[in-house]
Amino acid sequence: MGEGVSIDVDALVEDIFQAYFVDARDISATEVLLGCAARSGMDENVVLLHLEGDEGYTAVTKWDKHAKRKLKVPSVPHFMFALEESSNFVTSGGEESMLSSALDQLLR
Repeated sequence: MGEGVSIDVDALVEDIFQAYFVDARDISATEVLLGCAARSGMDENVVLLHLEGDEGYTAVTKWDKHAKRKLKVPSVPHFMFALEESSNFVTSGGEESMLSSALDQLLR
C-alpha cells in the first residue's frame, strides 16, 4: 500500500461487515473487496494485484498454520474467556448450543 498511506482499518472491517451482514453482498467477490478497500484509503490497483496474486494466499495460509499451532485456534469462530490471569476457557464452533454450554460452565 506504500509508505505514508493512511488506512482506516476499523472502517475497512466495518465496511466488510456491513457488506456481508447487512447488505448480503458476496465478500469473496473482488469488486466488493475493492470497494471496501478503496473506501478505507487503500489503492485499488495494489489491492487487486494482491487479490489476484499468490502472495496474499501464501501469507494467509502461513498465518492460519501459525494460529492453529501456536495460538491453538482450531476453527472460527473461536472464543477465549479469561477467567483469571492464569486460567482461560476456550471453545470453538458457531453452534448456539456449544456457546451456551460454555457460558453455563463459566457461570458455575
